Amino acid sequence: MTLSLVSVFARLGNDPWLEAGRLARLPRSEAIESLARVIAGMPTSIWPLPAATVLAARLVTLLPTQSGKSGPVPSSPALRAKISLWGGLTVVLVCVACLLAFEAGVFRVSDAARPDVGSIASFGVSPR
Repeated sequence: MTLSLVSVFARLGNDPWLEAGRLARLPRSEAIESLARVIAGMPTSIWPLPAATVLAARLVTLLPTQSGKSGPVPSSPALRAKISLWGGLTVVLVCVACLLAFEAGVFRVSDAARPDVGSIASFGVSPR
């Protein structure tokens, strides 16, 4: 079975995007060494460390380069918690706004959609 780096990082319990970002921030030689160790360290890896190093060098060249400015990168759990909080708050606020709009009469129910009770024939009831 062929493995991609995404599945390799996932099997290790790492987020592939975070790992790519971490490798992109490292100096090139450290990124190559780190990625080569991951590749060679997989339980069913067919590449010994020297071959994995050659492969890692080719892969590291595909990573984005850092622009001149580098700021602090928020930690993943903190970022997820913040997104979860704001996402949940947004859903609640939208629901409350829809409820208030409905109560204010913004959404009107058409009278034509209501059936006339007097015109409905009775079903299954025979007069006695």
